[in-house]
Amino acid sequence: MRQYVIKDLERLSGVKAGTIRIWEQRYGLLSPVRSDTNIRCYHDSDLKKLLNVSMLLDKGIRISKISKLNGAELKEEITKYIEEGESISEQTDFYIQALVVAMLEVDEARFNNLFARAVNEKGFLNAITEYIYPFLVKVGMMWGMDEVNPGQEHFISCLIRQKLIAGINELPIQADSKNGHKYVLFCSQGELHEIGLILANYILRSHGYQVIYLGQDVPLRDIEQVVEEANPSHLLSIFTAARTPEEYEKMLKEYDAAFKNTKLVYSGLNYYLDKINWQPPSNVLVIQGADDFIKHLNKVPV
Repeated sequence: MRQYVIKDLERLSGVKAGTIRIWEQRYGLLSPVRSDTNIRCYHDSDLKKLLNVSMLLDKGIRISKISKLNGAELKEEITKYIEEGESISEQTDFYIQALVVAMLEVDEARFNNLFARAVNEKGFLNAITEYIYPFLVKVGMMWGMDEVNPGQEHFISCLIRQKLIAGINELPIQADSKNGHKYVLFCSQGELHEIGLILANYILRSHGYQVIYLGQDVPLRDIEQVVEEANPSHLLSIFTAARTPEEYEKMLKEYDAAFKNTKLVYSGLNYYLDKINWQPPSNVLVIQGADDFIKHLNKVPV
């Protein structure tokens, strides 16, 4: 079972450590245990409860009232705001926090409810780019700090993957691509997280582009064979794997050499660009993320 110190709870919930201590003393809100060195230690159940409490506080409910609610009542109260509250455009932080709680509680029903409301209000693409994508960024940060366990991350990733694939299946397959541009999408060898690539697939198809989707963990020689056969105008890849700067430098230079006559679009390299001896050639575009990619597609086809 994962343990947190009070500073972890403060960072994840936005509630100050001093406030958490007051709530413990005055309302018995949380029940930390003491370590051998007398440090307060909290468990997943404490984090989930505090996240739920902070969401209701944002809605103007007093802590004296919230503290009297049991777990089921807390969940019911939050569900009311999810289903009946103001437009999600006016409660973005609340919405993303609710997605985090759905992940931590492994609550598929809540996730589906949140997702459906976002799609109904914003449309599929905006729901993904304005809410699901920022949520995934937050999950990535939590994962990096060991605050999400693999089961929770896999659970939410699979649900989002299912939604994206369902959305792609609703789009027409383009026989002739917009502006004659054809994209091959792949995750390089060793890359196993493909949600970003699936999102890029949806974005391109929704903008009228022809896409050949290769998926995760694709060796360079296989990409070369597809390029030789399909003659795409663009290759797009998203990097998330933890590699050394030297490994990234070697891989990117191999791609430079292999695909000199093809435009390359990369995402996920921002952390490494100032750590490697590699300058993007003229045929390479490095993008920040989904929003940046959409801006490029809307402005000038890349």
